[in-house]
Amino acid sequence: MNDKGLSLLETLVSMLILSFGILGMAPLFVLSIESNSMSQDVMTVSNLAKETIEFYQTSDSLPGLPYDQTEYAIDGTYDRQILIWDNTTDTTITDGLCHIQVTITWTDNVGVSRSAPYKSILDKG
Repeated sequence: MNDKGLSLLETLVSMLILSFGILGMAPLFVLSIESNSMSQDVMTVSNLAKETIEFYQTSDSLPGLPYDQTEYAIDGTYDRQILIWDNTTDTTITDGLCHIQVTITWTDNVGVSRSAPYKSILDKG
């Protein structure tokens, strides 16, 4: 046996072991890409809901209550339903206040239908 270097067989075995190690990490890369996409969707959905709630919080007057509006294909992907109600339809709500619920629905990049409801309380002013 030659002690001055690696034999061809030793090199092939080490490459095989290295290949299995790299292949074992491949699912982690796929999971990372899917998680990044989901995080982007959640951030966009949160911003859409936040914008809507802030719009009604800073508005001088609210629409006629109860209020129900649905917008489709926001940014080409997201649907937004806005519900606002007060104590005329829900007696558990204190006078002068009303509830707002913004529900965003979308289909993610793997075809799964998702929905995220956001709720807050508004002062009717």
